[in-house]
Amino acid sequence: MKEIEFKILEINPNEIRKKLKKAGAKKVFAGNILAQYYDCENLMVRSRGNLLRLRMFGKEPQLTIKKILGRKGYKVAEETDIVVGDFKRMHDALLALGFGCYGCLKKKRERWHLGGINFEIDKYPNIPYYVEIEAKTEKSSADAKKKLQKAVRLLGYKMSDAKPMNAFEVHKHYGINIARG
Repeated sequence: MKEIEFKILEINPNEIRKKLKKAGAKKVFAGNILAQYYDCENLMVRSRGNLLRLRMFGKEPQLTIKKILGRKGYKVAEETDIVVGDFKRMHDALLALGFGCYGCLKKKRERWHLGGINFEIDKYPNIPYYVEIEAKTEKSSADAKKKLQKAVRLLGYKMSDAKPMNAFEVHKHYGINIARG
């Protein structure tokens, strides 16, 4: 499935929650996320614009494969999420296949849903709150982008506030380098 997203940094989470509640959004997740990122020694995964991530989304272990398709104003990716039975066994299997873990991130997340859009209020240690606004689509990216633009206005921001950053770039923006290799 195609994922189109961006982040708005340094938000007031209470204000965002109020606006989402007023608009009728539903909170569908609140909890911790642990994400580990993998690549081969020759960096084959990242050099092809891909991402391989194993994470605990609350209590659910997920393996994610992403192919970044574009980053002009929005981060656009083809994303496949696979629920795996056991986090540790999947980690061990990735290591046995020759992948190494090059980064590990922990955060608190609230996911709100409204009209096909996910609003994810994220908090990493030592980084201000931000909101990731995301649409998933199998159809036209143009329709999803229109929904995302409307979502930005709903929260009281402008598209110039939206940044097509990934988690590592957010950390780097605040002077924290996570990635190894």
